[in-house]
Amino acid sequence: MTCKRYVKFKLLGLVSHSNISEFAVDDEFIDLLNSVPHHIAEGILEQMMQPKRQIWNPKQVFREQLKDTARIIHKIQHNEKLNYNQRMVRKAIITPTKMYYLGPQLELANRILRTYKAYHNQFMRVTFCDDDFTQMSGVHTDLLFNRIEAIFAAGLPVAGKTFQFLHYSNSSMRTSGCWFISPFFHDEKRVLIDANYVYKTMGDFTGINNPATLGARMAQCFSSTTVTGKMADERIRYIPDIEKNGFCFSDGVGRIGKTVAFNNCGELKKYMRVRGRLPSAFQFRMAGAKGVLTVDHNIPRNEVHLRPSQVKFKSGHYALEVCRTSFYSPGYLNHQYVILLETLGVHKQVFLDLRDETIRDLDRALQNPADAIKVLSENQDEEGVCHTLITMIKAGFFDAKEPYLMNLLKLFRALQLRELKRRAKILVKQGCTLIGVMDESGKLPAGNLFVQFTNPLTDAREIVKGRAAIMRAPCLHPGDVQVVDCVDIPELHHLVDVVVFSQHGERPLPDMLSGGDLDGDTFFVTWDPRLIPKKTHKPMDYAAAAPAHPQGSNIAQVRRHFINYLKNNNLGQIDNAWKAWADKSDIGARDPRALRLAELHSDAVDFAKKGIPAIMESALRPKTWPDYMEKPEAKSYRSEKAAGEIYRSVSVDLELSKEFQPLPQLIFPGYEQYLQDARDQKMQYDTEICALMNQYSIKSEFELVSGYIFKLSELELKKRPQELKEQVMHAVLAIQRRYRERFWTQDLVPNQDKSLLMNKESVIGFETPLPREICCKASAWYMAAYNPSETQVHRDDPGEENEETIAADRRRKANEKSDAEYERIDWDMRGQFYSFPWILYDVLSNLYRQSCPSKEDYLGGYEYAQQTSDSNWQSGKYKPGTFDEATERILKVAGYDTMWS
Repeated sequence: MTCKRYVKFKLLGLVSHSNISEFAVDDEFIDLLNSVPHHIAEGILEQMMQPKRQIWNPKQVFREQLKDTARIIHKIQHNEKLNYNQRMVRKAIITPTKMYYLGPQLELANRILRTYKAYHNQFMRVTFCDDDFTQMSGVHTDLLFNRIEAIFAAGLPVAGKTFQFLHYSNSSMRTSGCWFISPFFHDEKRVLIDANYVYKTMGDFTGINNPATLGARMAQCFSSTTVTGKMADERIRYIPDIEKNGFCFSDGVGRIGKTVAFNNCGELKKYMRVRGRLPSAFQFRMAGAKGVLTVDHNIPRNEVHLRPSQVKFKSGHYALEVCRTSFYSPGYLNHQYVILLETLGVHKQVFLDLRDETIRDLDRALQNPADAIKVLSENQDEEGVCHTLITMIKAGFFDAKEPYLMNLLKLFRALQLRELKRRAKILVKQGCTLIGVMDESGKLPAGNLFVQFTNPLTDAREIVKGRAAIMRAPCLHPGDVQVVDCVDIPELHHLVDVVVFSQHGERPLPDMLSGGDLDGDTFFVTWDPRLIPKKTHKPMDYAAAAPAHPQGSNIAQVRRHFINYLKNNNLGQIDNAWKAWADKSDIGARDPRALRLAELHSDAVDFAKKGIPAIMESALRPKTWPDYMEKPEAKSYRSEKAAGEIYRSVSVDLELSKEFQPLPQLIFPGYEQYLQDARDQKMQYDTEICALMNQYSIKSEFELVSGYIFKLSELELKKRPQELKEQVMHAVLAIQRRYRERFWTQDLVPNQDKSLLMNKESVIGFETPLPREICCKASAWYMAAYNPSETQVHRDDPGEENEETIAADRRRKANEKSDAEYERIDWDMRGQFYSFPWILYDVLSNLYRQSCPSKEDYLGGYEYAQQTSDSNWQSGKYKPGTFDEATERILKVAGYDTMWS
């Protein structure tokens, strides 16, 4: 007896995670699954999959869940309405002894998934790792690689289908991940789609003789991107690179006309956060090309200019896919920066002073709203969380000690302290991290920079002038830190939030910085005089090693290269060894062992694209480690360098507020008419949020919705914290955007064009009272979360913690120190969820400001409702006053009359 394939996949997931025993999957359970539509069964099984829990009677739990199918159907409908740039992806994790099944999970689509959007279930993302979910190593290595080779040869059988290796993206390769495909028949094309067919449609890769390079070129098609439009072939111009002395000064950078850039920006705002009116640069994929396009006012407005260094293969795919845009990002130190700067003569006390400033600012952020705004502005994030918190503080919620806001602020502080302790992540106020571009005008002198950034405190543009230090992560060689002059070039004033490099000189400055280029690399620039070294070191020669296998390449060799990369990728080991030797030596990163490791690190970075592994000699493997690396105590020593002092001096604590009482100013008369709908919406929203928490093993709703994640899921350990944050926030923001759209229903927004209202950046301002209907509905959403009788979310008891996941935890923790500060944090919120109404943070902020008794210019909410005639509310007219421009524009789009006669 069997069941539908997708239901079977969910069953495999439950069994593989030890949520249920394989012996519990009997004929009676299969009959039960087959008795309901397969999409309902799949949805219920997904809700049953919760980390570290075991369900002893799955049939009983399934029947209980079956009583409430509304939430299941709602989620299925959501998955069917994903936009063009999102896909639900099934995943598998393969270890030496077991296979785990996950998903489907929301991810940003790539070119291949978009091409076969109706068949996305035929694709699966597969990751290979050790039994403790860390990078492959130890006694199981040979066993695992034998298993990988067998899977690549025969395919991966899953739920009645056989999946075959397809390819990987450059980022997934770093985490030992790749894509598999189950061959399928395409109804419209009337052809069988398998891996070989996909390869033929990707582009022309002839002439690429190195399997590693061929794999890297093909990987471009699997980059996560957002499509913004299609370029006509005649609008693409090919211009020469700027080359001198055997170096390419324009490596990876081209130009984009202003009209194309504006159109790009408009499309991007539908799917991602875009700061400002028009970014100065776009990281892209198009027609076999990759890199960065810089906005150029001197070329035709509707053209794109590409250079040979950007074109990696021939392709007729002219959709312009954007990976990210340029934006202001705060400048932070890290272990590598601190070690190199200390090596170059920056005194340890400088870093300790910066540490003290950071801690003082974070403490003040919980005491004073002005300080909180300042700290959040200085640490603004790409996802817009700090922007949201700033809006709430300006509305007055800090003074009211609103618990949702205060919990997020406490969590923000605790995470910043944790990152300060573990990674020496210190905010440099006189610094920023920006994407690199080239001066197309030729006006910028050799060795100089042009840096114009958006001041996070004033939102004004500022041009850096004078001495500065510049570096790029990762950096291990003392010559990776260079001191330059920042100058003002009027011809470059249109470029904001980018680092502009000169096209002149003996050697490109980006190449001196860890072998960087201009195809999307970001650079840390600081003009803080305390951090500018008095002496520098000659930069390293980053000339790439000669490509392997010059005789030719094919798909079979690419697969072998992928397996070879999994076997020999030692980038993390080299980085850790470098930290240990540089910390232990009196001359820091100038130590011969550290210098040798810097060379090996460069080789290891190139391994993925060149195919030559970095061989680390046994003499370079440390026997002891500095305490800040959190190795087992028997192998640790007390570091006296800056990183060690910072590590020992910082403690992390967090106590979340648990008392949530509704604010009277947000209880608007008449909210009751919308309350039942608000309850239904919140129940569905909470279900989705809870599912994401289970998916990533995140304990707190506040961690999830903010991206301030303290502890990674064991299944996500291979990902960098920033990568995980981006993945989580992408899923969270997709959910919140959809519920925000639900709020603006037809009765509230007569006009069909609701795009301005959907974008989190289109904030309703404070100065204009909103129509009564909007206030009532927003208040109902608030009360659905904050009324004590409404807050309990129904969470099924999944059972007891299972022994297998506990054992995996123990194996992982045996090689690292206990996460003491995490254990001191009280996450217990008693199953209550509060983020739902704050999807409308700008609407609630407006309502609070209008109802706040301390504002003399406005009447309180109750008085205002009583003193304003119903006819004025119903006609969409409000209290006479000055309308802020943003709100007036948004309300006009919504169909409300904002003019007074």
